[in-house]
Amino acid sequence: MPVPEIETIRAHALFRDLAEEQFADLAQHAVAKRFLPHDTIVEEGDHPQFLWLVVQGAVELFSRRGRREASIGVVLPVSAFFIASTIYDLPLQASARTIEPSSIVAIEAEPLRRLFEADGGFARAILAETARSFRSMTSELKAQRLCTSVERLANWILVQDRDHSRNGQFVLPYDKRTLAGHLGMTPENLSRNFALLSDYGISVNRREVAVRDREKLAAFAEPAASLTDWEV
Repeated sequence: MPVPEIETIRAHALFRDLAEEQFADLAQHAVAKRFLPHDTIVEEGDHPQFLWLVVQGAVELFSRRGRREASIGVVLPVSAFFIASTIYDLPLQASARTIEPSSIVAIEAEPLRRLFEADGGFARAILAETARSFRSMTSELKAQRLCTSVERLANWILVQDRDHSRNGQFVLPYDKRTLAGHLGMTPENLSRNFALLSDYGISVNRREVAVRDREKLAAFAEPAASLTDWEV
Protein backbone atom coordinates (compact mmCIF):
# COMPACT_ATOMS: atom_id res chain seq x y z
CA MET A 1 0.00 0.00 0.00
CA PRO A 2 1.48 3.40 -0.98
CA VAL A 3 2.65 5.70 1.82
CA PRO A 4 -0.08 8.37 1.30
CA GLU A 5 -2.82 5.75 1.66
CA ILE A 6 -1.10 4.26 4.72
CA GLU A 7 -0.93 7.68 6.40
CA THR A 8 -4.55 8.46 5.51
CA ILE A 9 -5.84 5.18 6.90
CA ARG A 10 -3.66 5.47 10.00
CA ALA A 11 -5.39 8.76 10.85
CA HIS A 12 -8.89 7.25 10.55
CA ALA A 13 -10.84 6.84 13.80
CA LEU A 14 -10.83 3.06 13.41
CA PHE A 15 -7.06 2.81 13.46
CA ARG A 16 -5.54 5.90 15.05
CA ASP A 17 -5.31 4.33 18.53
CA LEU A 18 -3.86 1.01 17.42
CA ALA A 19 -0.35 0.10 18.51
CA GLU A 20 2.23 0.45 15.76
CA GLU A 21 2.74 -3.31 15.62
CA GLN A 22 -0.98 -3.96 15.24
CA PHE A 23 -1.38 -1.38 12.49
CA ALA A 24 1.70 -2.65 10.67
CA ASP A 25 0.20 -6.14 10.69
CA LEU A 26 -3.07 -4.86 9.20
CA ALA A 27 -1.17 -2.88 6.57
CA GLN A 28 0.38 -6.12 5.36
CA HIS A 29 -3.14 -7.35 4.60
CA ALA A 30 -4.24 -4.18 2.79
CA VAL A 31 -4.04 -2.98 -0.79
CA ALA A 32 -4.94 0.29 -2.48
CA LYS A 33 -7.14 -0.13 -5.54
CA ARG A 34 -8.02 2.38 -8.26
CA PHE A 35 -11.50 2.34 -9.78
CA LEU A 36 -13.07 4.06 -12.76
CA PRO A 37 -16.51 5.73 -12.53
CA HIS A 38 -19.41 3.27 -12.27
CA ASP A 39 -17.19 0.30 -11.38
CA THR A 40 -18.98 -2.22 -9.17
CA ILE A 41 -16.98 -3.01 -6.03
CA VAL A 42 -19.22 -5.57 -4.33
CA GLU A 43 -22.68 -7.00 -4.93
CA GLU A 44 -25.62 -7.27 -2.56
CA GLY A 45 -25.67 -10.73 -0.95
CA ASP A 46 -21.89 -11.22 -1.11
CA HIS A 47 -20.03 -12.25 2.01
CA PRO A 48 -17.41 -9.53 2.59
CA GLN A 49 -13.81 -10.55 2.05
CA PHE A 50 -12.50 -7.03 2.74
CA LEU A 51 -13.27 -3.86 4.64
CA TRP A 52 -13.35 -1.01 2.14
CA LEU A 53 -12.24 2.54 2.93
CA VAL A 54 -12.75 5.39 0.47
CA VAL A 55 -9.57 7.50 0.30
CA GLN A 56 -10.41 9.52 -2.81
CA GLY A 57 -13.53 9.77 -4.94
CA ALA A 58 -17.04 8.65 -3.99
CA VAL A 59 -18.95 5.37 -3.66
CA GLU A 60 -22.72 4.89 -3.91
CA LEU A 61 -24.45 2.13 -1.95
CA PHE A 62 -27.57 0.93 -3.73
CA SER A 63 -30.06 -1.92 -4.01
CA ARG A 64 -32.10 -3.34 -6.89
CA ARG A 65 -35.39 -5.18 -7.05
CA GLY A 66 -36.24 -6.12 -10.61
CA ARG A 67 -36.16 -2.92 -12.64
CA ARG A 68 -36.31 -0.70 -9.59
CA GLU A 69 -33.19 0.71 -7.99
CA ALA A 70 -32.77 2.72 -4.79
CA SER A 71 -29.78 4.66 -3.53
CA ILE A 72 -28.95 3.75 0.08
CA GLY A 73 -26.20 6.27 0.67
CA VAL A 74 -23.03 7.88 -0.60
CA VAL A 75 -19.62 7.31 0.99
CA LEU A 76 -17.02 10.07 0.72
CA PRO A 77 -13.39 10.21 1.94
CA VAL A 78 -12.24 9.12 4.36
CA SER A 79 -14.90 6.59 5.37
CA ALA A 80 -15.37 2.84 5.63
CA PHE A 81 -18.50 1.04 4.50
CA PHE A 82 -20.16 -2.26 5.41
CA ILE A 83 -18.27 -2.35 8.73
CA ALA A 84 -20.71 -4.54 10.68
CA SER A 85 -21.17 -6.98 7.80
CA THR A 86 -17.40 -7.33 7.49
CA ILE A 87 -16.74 -7.90 11.17
CA TYR A 88 -19.55 -10.44 11.60
CA ASP A 89 -19.27 -12.03 8.13
CA LEU A 90 -22.87 -11.21 7.20
CA PRO A 91 -24.24 -11.02 3.64
CA LEU A 92 -24.09 -7.48 2.31
CA GLN A 93 -27.42 -5.67 2.30
CA ALA A 94 -26.52 -3.45 -0.65
CA SER A 95 -24.20 -3.21 -3.61
CA ALA A 96 -21.45 -0.61 -3.97
CA ARG A 97 -20.18 1.21 -7.07
CA THR A 98 -17.98 4.19 -7.71
CA ILE A 99 -19.48 7.50 -8.76
CA GLU A 100 -16.20 8.98 -10.01
CA PRO A 101 -12.55 7.90 -10.25
CA SER A 102 -11.76 6.59 -6.80
CA SER A 103 -8.93 5.30 -4.67
CA ILE A 104 -10.12 2.70 -2.18
CA VAL A 105 -8.16 0.69 0.37
CA ALA A 106 -9.22 -2.91 0.88
CA ILE A 107 -8.21 -4.60 4.16
CA GLU A 108 -8.66 -8.36 4.42
CA ALA A 109 -11.56 -9.24 6.69
CA GLU A 110 -10.04 -12.12 8.66
CA PRO A 111 -7.21 -10.10 10.31
CA LEU A 112 -9.76 -7.42 11.22
CA ARG A 113 -12.04 -10.00 12.81
CA ARG A 114 -9.18 -11.43 14.84
CA LEU A 115 -8.20 -7.95 16.03
CA PHE A 116 -11.81 -7.16 16.91
CA GLU A 117 -11.93 -10.24 19.18
CA ALA A 118 -8.54 -9.58 20.77
CA ASP A 119 -8.38 -5.82 21.24
CA GLY A 120 -11.01 -4.00 23.30
CA GLY A 121 -9.93 -0.56 22.06
CA PHE A 122 -10.33 -1.57 18.44
CA ALA A 123 -13.70 -3.16 19.22
CA ARG A 124 -14.86 0.12 20.77
CA ALA A 125 -13.70 2.03 17.69
CA ILE A 126 -15.70 -0.36 15.50
CA LEU A 127 -18.75 0.16 17.74
CA ALA A 128 -18.39 3.95 17.58
CA GLU A 129 -18.20 3.97 13.76
CA THR A 130 -21.13 1.58 13.49
CA ALA A 131 -23.19 3.75 15.87
CA ARG A 132 -22.34 6.87 13.87
CA SER A 133 -23.47 5.21 10.65
CA PHE A 134 -26.66 3.98 12.31
CA ARG A 135 -27.53 7.47 13.57
CA SER A 136 -26.88 8.93 10.13
CA MET A 137 -29.10 6.38 8.40
CA THR A 138 -31.81 6.85 11.03
CA SER A 139 -31.80 10.59 10.34
CA GLU A 140 -32.12 9.90 6.63
CA LEU A 141 -35.01 7.51 7.19
CA LYS A 142 -36.83 10.06 9.35
CA ALA A 143 -36.35 12.71 6.70
CA GLN A 144 -37.66 10.36 4.00
CA ARG A 145 -40.79 9.61 6.03
CA LEU A 146 -41.52 13.02 7.57
CA CYS A 147 -40.29 15.63 5.08
CA THR A 148 -41.30 16.63 1.59
CA SER A 149 -38.67 16.28 -1.11
CA VAL A 150 -37.99 20.03 -1.19
CA GLU A 151 -37.59 20.06 2.62
CA ARG A 152 -35.10 17.21 2.35
CA LEU A 153 -33.11 19.14 -0.22
CA ALA A 154 -33.21 22.30 1.92
CA ASN A 155 -31.92 20.42 4.94
CA TRP A 156 -29.22 18.70 2.90
CA ILE A 157 -28.03 22.11 1.67
CA LEU A 158 -27.96 23.43 5.23
CA VAL A 159 -25.83 20.46 6.34
CA GLN A 160 -23.43 20.95 3.41
CA ASP A 161 -23.07 24.65 4.14
CA ARG A 162 -22.51 23.97 7.84
CA ASP A 163 -20.02 21.15 7.49
CA HIS A 164 -18.19 21.81 4.24
CA SER A 165 -18.10 25.50 3.43
CA ARG A 166 -19.40 27.76 6.25
CA ASN A 167 -19.23 30.68 3.81
CA GLY A 168 -22.45 30.30 1.84
CA GLN A 169 -20.86 28.50 -1.11
CA PHE A 170 -20.03 24.88 -1.76
CA VAL A 171 -19.63 22.42 -4.62
CA LEU A 172 -21.93 19.43 -4.93
CA PRO A 173 -19.83 16.43 -3.83
CA TYR A 174 -21.23 14.27 -6.66
CA ASP A 175 -23.44 14.59 -9.74
CA LYS A 176 -27.08 15.65 -9.56
CA ARG A 177 -28.41 12.21 -10.60
CA THR A 178 -26.68 10.66 -7.60
CA LEU A 179 -27.89 13.46 -5.33
CA ALA A 180 -31.46 12.93 -6.48
CA GLY A 181 -31.26 9.22 -5.69
CA HIS A 182 -29.61 9.94 -2.35
CA LEU A 183 -32.47 12.26 -1.38
CA GLY A 184 -35.18 9.94 -2.67
CA MET A 185 -36.42 11.89 -5.68
CA THR A 186 -36.14 11.85 -9.45
CA PRO A 187 -33.62 14.11 -11.25
CA GLU A 188 -36.58 16.09 -12.61
CA ASN A 189 -37.91 16.67 -9.09
CA LEU A 190 -34.46 17.71 -7.95
CA SER A 191 -34.31 20.39 -10.65
CA ARG A 192 -37.78 21.65 -9.73
CA ASN A 193 -36.86 21.72 -6.04
CA PHE A 194 -33.70 23.72 -6.69
CA ALA A 195 -35.88 26.18 -8.61
CA LEU A 196 -38.36 26.38 -5.73
CA LEU A 197 -35.53 27.10 -3.29
CA SER A 198 -34.44 30.12 -5.31
CA ASP A 199 -37.15 31.97 -3.37
CA TYR A 200 -35.19 31.13 -0.21
CA GLY A 201 -31.82 32.37 -1.39
CA ILE A 202 -30.45 29.31 -3.20
CA SER A 203 -28.78 29.52 -6.59
CA VAL A 204 -27.11 26.71 -8.54
CA ASN A 205 -24.62 26.93 -11.39
CA ARG A 206 -23.66 23.45 -12.58
CA ARG A 207 -22.31 21.91 -9.34
CA GLU A 208 -21.74 25.20 -7.51
CA VAL A 209 -24.35 26.11 -4.89
CA ALA A 210 -24.72 29.52 -3.25
CA VAL A 211 -26.66 30.04 -0.01
CA ARG A 212 -27.46 33.75 0.11
CA ASP A 213 -29.86 33.72 3.07
CA ARG A 214 -29.20 30.84 5.45
CA GLU A 215 -31.72 32.07 8.05
CA LYS A 216 -34.53 32.21 5.50
CA LEU A 217 -33.66 28.74 4.23
CA ALA A 218 -33.55 27.35 7.77
CA ALA A 219 -36.91 28.93 8.57
CA PHE A 220 -38.41 27.18 5.53
CA ALA A 221 -36.83 23.82 6.46
CA GLU A 222 -38.27 23.76 9.99
CA PRO A 223 -39.24 21.48 11.60
CA ALA A 224 -37.30 19.24 9.27
CA ALA A 225 -33.97 20.72 10.34
CA SER A 226 -34.12 18.79 13.60
CA LEU A 227 -34.46 15.53 11.66
CA THR A 228 -31.52 15.77 9.33
CA ASP A 229 -27.92 15.33 10.38
CA TRP A 230 -26.70 12.84 7.83
CA GLU A 231 -23.17 12.22 6.64
CA VAL A 232 -22.24 12.53 3.00
